[in-house]
Amino acid sequence: MSTRRKLLAAIPAVAIAAATAQPAFARAPDEPILKPRRSKPSPELRKLIDAHRTAYRAFAEMIRATGADSGGRARASRIEEKALLAVCAFRARSEGERRAKARYLLKIEARGELDLPQQIRAVLRATFA
Repeated sequence: MSTRRKLLAAIPAVAIAAATAQPAFARAPDEPILKPRRSKPSPELRKLIDAHRTAYRAFAEMIRATGADSGGRARASRIEEKALLAVCAFRARSEGERRAKARYLLKIEARGELDLPQQIRAVLRATFA
């Protein structure tokens, strides 16, 4: 038996087929690559994000205000936390919503402000929608 025949007999046919076959998803060289169509976030998600931004600005102004009492600061903090929790709990239904929500929450997390256990639980629960 020749060396070539011994080699072919030793290699399983599946390995040969895998090495020589074209993938099922291969495209022709002149075929354009189609990018997935990105949808925009819903007005509902935009409204929640805008509400959080507004609450965050109000909270920041309350912190900077020299004459603000601790009750006002605590109230502004609760409003901001509630608005952020609403964004966290939003159940994204499209790719655009998932991307917009993720981008926004990553910005919040980069500031170190996405740290409450209920926020993390809300994000995780929303992914199971």
